[in-house]
Amino acid sequence: MRGALATISLKRGTAQQAVQDAMRHKDIRTTTGSYAEPGAAQHGERVRGLSVLKGGMS
Repeated sequence: MRGALATISLKRGTAQQAVQDAMRHKDIRTTTGSYAEPGAAQHGERVRGLSVLKGGMS
């Protein structure tokens, strides 16, 4: 379940720090390396970037 939370949250563009805090990890590498699917954080960064370009979240 924790892997699903990390992967889905990161892929949707949730800030890495927010996911890290929600999972109570001291280091984002624990979240991205041990729980989230490979590439989830990078995908989320693209989602956030596109949203900003479209006038959405900043």
